Amino acid sequence: KINAGLWCNYTHIKNEKWLIIFIHGLTSDSHEPILVDGSHFFNTHHYSTCTFNLYWNADDEKKLIDVSLSNHIEDINNIVQYFVDQWQQNITLIWHSFGWLSILYSDLTYIKQIILRDASIWWDELLGDVFQDSLWHYIDRWDNYKWYINQSMFNDFCVPPEQHIQQLKKILIPVTIIAAEHGLQEPAKTYAHATWNEYFVIKWADHTFSDNTTKW
Repeated sequence: KINAGLWCNYTHIKNEKWLIIFIHGLTSDSHEPILVDGSHFFNTHHYSTCTFNLYWNADDEKKLIDVSLSNHIEDINNIVQYFVDQWQQNITLIWHSFGWLSILYSDLTYIKQIILRDASIWWDELLGDVFQDSLWHYIDRWDNYKWYINQSMFNDFCVPPEQHIQQLKKILIPVTIIAAEHGLQEPAKTYAHATWNEYFVIKWADHTFSDNTTKW
C-alpha cells in the first residue's frame, strides 16, 4: 500500500538492483496481459517489478470518472517516490498506450530510462472511441460497457499532439520506442523523429500485444 488510494503489486528479486514499473493504458488495469506477462518475463530475468491500477472497479477504489491526467501523474510520482530510497536511480518506466502521457508529464528525476509500447498521440486515437449520451462523455471500446470520463479528462484528450511532442523533446534520459505491427506505428514514427531515435516494430502484434507470438 502506497497511500490511502494507491496500491501496487510489487515483486522483489533478491540481490538485484533494478526496478521496472509498468503503467497500463486507458480503460485497462494492472491485470492487462501485457503487464502480467511483462512482469513475469522480467522477474525470470532477475528484475524486480511493480504494477498498479490508476483506477479500479472495486467499491473502495477511485473510478475512471473520478480522475484526470493530473491524478495519473500524481500516482506515478508517488509510486516512484515510494521506491526511490531503495532503488536510487535504477528505475525503468514502461508504459502502454495512453499511459505514456502520464509518464511524459511526471517527475523523471529518479528514472533511468523509459520504454513506450504502442503509445497514443493523435486526437482520433483518443477521441475516436469517445461518445456522449444524456449523462456525459463516455468511452466505448465495443465491449458493451461505457467508461464515463469527467470534463478534465476529456480536456486532456483534446490537447494538441504538438504539445506532447515538445514535452517529449525535453526528456534527456534514454527512450526506447516500440510499436505493434497492427497497432499505432504512426505515433512511433513521430516520437522517433522528434527524439532523433529509432523505433522497433513487433511483428504480428496488435495494440494490446495479446497474441501469443508477441510475448516479451
